[in-house]
Amino acid sequence: MIAAFARLAARRCAPPRTLAILALSALALVWSNRESALGLDPAARDALARRELWAVLSALGAALLTHAAASLASDWRRRDVDAFGGAPQSRATVALASWLGAWCVACALGAAMALVCEARPEGPTLARELGRAPLETNASAWDEVRLQTRLAPPERAHSVELRLGMIPLDVSADVELCARRGEAVRCVERRVSASTALRVELPAGAGDIELTLRRRAGGAVVFLARDEAIWLGAARSARWVSALTWLHLSLALGALLALAFALGARLPPVLAAASSLALTLPAWLGEHALWSAASPWGGWFNALDAVGRGSAPAAPGAAQYATALGVVAVSLALAARGLQTWRTSR
Repeated sequence: MIAAFARLAARRCAPPRTLAILALSALALVWSNRESALGLDPAARDALARRELWAVLSALGAALLTHAAASLASDWRRRDVDAFGGAPQSRATVALASWLGAWCVACALGAAMALVCEARPEGPTLARELGRAPLETNASAWDEVRLQTRLAPPERAHSVELRLGMIPLDVSADVELCARRGEAVRCVERRVSASTALRVELPAGAGDIELTLRRRAGGAVVFLARDEAIWLGAARSARWVSALTWLHLSLALGALLALAFALGARLPPVLAAASSLALTLPAWLGEHALWSAASPWGGWFNALDAVGRGSAPAAPGAAQYATALGVVAVSLALAARGLQTWRTSR
C-alpha cells in the first residue's frame, strides 16, 4: 500500500507544468552557456558553467518541489483511501509514503540535471576535494609573512588550496604560497587583484606540510577569505563531479521535502514552503558554523562551491547523513501527528 500512495504522491509532486518549467529552464541555460564569451580559460569556463546549471536548476526545482510537498498534506482525501482498497490507512503510512514519493521525484530530477550537465562536452579532468583543515589564524599577508602553519594532509592529497580575498588599498598584490615537506618545497606566485583561490602542489613524500603565505609586492591587502585549507586529490573524471553533486542534492532535498511536508500538515502550503526554505539559509550564510558542516544543506552549498572552483566535491560525511536522517525522522513524526484529521478534511 505504501508503494501505491508513493506513486500518487510522486505524480502530484511532478505535474506536467513543473516538468515543463524545468525542461525549458535547462534548455535556456545550456544555450546561454554555449553563447557565453567570458574571456576565461576553458577550465574556468567549464567549472562556472557547471555551477550555474546546478545552482539555477536546483533552486528552481527545490522551490517547486517544496511547495508540492507542503501541499500533499491537504491534498489527501477520503476518496484516495477508497481508491486503494477502502481500508483505512495509518497516519504513519501516509506520511512515509508521501515523503518517499516526493523524494523519488527529487532524485529523478537531480539525475536529469546531471544529464544536462554531462550533455556539454567534457572538460579537463578535475581535482577532487578530499577534506578541509581549519587554520588557526585569519591574518592577512599585510606583512612579509602572516600565515605559517603546519598541517597533516590526507593520504591521497596532491595539492592544497586557500581562498583569498583582497582589500584594494592598491591595484594588486603579488602573493606567494609555499608548501614545504622536509627539504622539498613547492611554491606558486600570483598577482591578486580580486578574490581568488590559490592552489599549490604538495611535495612528494610523507609527513606534515608546512604552509607559508607571504606578500611579495604590491600594496593591496590580501587575506584569507576562509579560515580553512582545502585538500585536493585526483578525480576519476569530470563525470565524477556530477555523481557526487547529485548525491549531495538528493540528500539535501530529502531533508528539505520532509520538513516541508511536516510544516504543510499544520500551515498553509505557501507559508510551509517558505518556512522550509528559510530554515536552510543558516547553512548558507554561516559557512564556518557547525550546523553548516553537519547539515545536508551546508554540504550542498559546499558542493556548489567546489564545482565552481573546478573541483569534485567531497562525498557527504557521516554527520551529514545522520543529520538528514534525523530531520526526516522528526519531520515525519510531526507530520503524522498533524494528519490526525486528514481522512475527514474536505
